[in-house]
Amino acid sequence: MASRSCSANEDSNSWRSADFNLKIERRRQMIVIGEFLWPPEKSTDIGKALLEATPLPDYITTNGPYVSSSVGKGTRSISIFEFDASKVEDALKAIGRRYVPYMRVPGFTYEIKVWTEAQDALEILGLA
Repeated sequence: MASRSCSANEDSNSWRSADFNLKIERRRQMIVIGEFLWPPEKSTDIGKALLEATPLPDYITTNGPYVSSSVGKGTRSISIFEFDASKVEDALKAIGRRYVPYMRVPGFTYEIKVWTEAQDALEILGLA
């Protein structure tokens, strides 16, 4: 294991892995945020749809669903899905299949947004 000492005048966080000629491959992650909206009177139907929803593959990490209600606006839910960017096509198909039972609920709407790391955006712009 490589080690490096710092002098009293040197910030211990100032060194970089390049000091050791290490090549660290960055794992590109993608995030998909799914947001649902439905009328409060359809909450039981949404609960039933959740029980019917297709399980996701192991390579997708899920946080949520998180639920919030607002009088006059309905009930909103968000789920955050994280996976390796190399699996984006398969992950989006799997998430889409998971949402099918919800689409049968009258008044249900949803939005799926794909997010990526800022470093990837900089690379697309030619800035990294």
